[in-house]
Amino acid sequence: GDYQKLCVEIDKLKLYTDKIGYAGSVLKASGFAPYNRISIENILTQMRVCVEKGVEHYIVTLWTDNGAQCSEWAAWPALFTAAEYANGNICNEEEVDKDKFFEITGCYYDDLSALDYLNDPFMRNLPTRNTNSYWILFADIMLCNYDLLLSAGVGKAYQKLAKRYGEYAKRNACYDVFAITAKMAEILAIKSEIGVELRRLYKAGNINGLQKWQRESLLPLIEKM
Repeated sequence: GDYQKLCVEIDKLKLYTDKIGYAGSVLKASGFAPYNRISIENILTQMRVCVEKGVEHYIVTLWTDNGAQCSEWAAWPALFTAAEYANGNICNEEEVDKDKFFEITGCYYDDLSALDYLNDPFMRNLPTRNTNSYWILFADIMLCNYDLLLSAGVGKAYQKLAKRYGEYAKRNACYDVFAITAKMAEILAIKSEIGVELRRLYKAGNINGLQKWQRESLLPLIEKM
């Protein structure tokens, strides 16, 4: 989405051919959550450069590699915004007609956009994408090598997200997307802190604490999985 870099690259390509098309992407192939906000920033910048440089062919891709765990429905905000820009209806995301979006999809634009927070549980609108939800789920709790990278309180942050997504499921047509994401957030709420707590208890030789950990953390995690 770097404007100057895109301009330079297209100018270089034009030295070889005038038959140019551009394929942008909604970033949904890296885990369980979309990146609507970052995707929109990138796509609108790319489309502006294409217009300025006379590139007439532009497509938005929805890559489904790496397991395709993220639903296409979760990418609707980015797709809708791209379509509205291409049709000349908006100049930026702030101008998106969210009522129109709801009429077409039966879903609230901001609710679907909030699915991005599965990788950003503190809702900080991080400037770059990450795969937190993916590696938290698959990290080995006995190794605890990734868990130490997480900020304190991440479990509670995921608990709040789970509740939020559960509420969104009640008022959106794509119920399954929110219900499944709520369940995932519940799992991540436990999984994100279970390894760190296990390590702490082992180091302290706290047998009673380990038994409590098994009852209150490990068994609920297995049940939710």
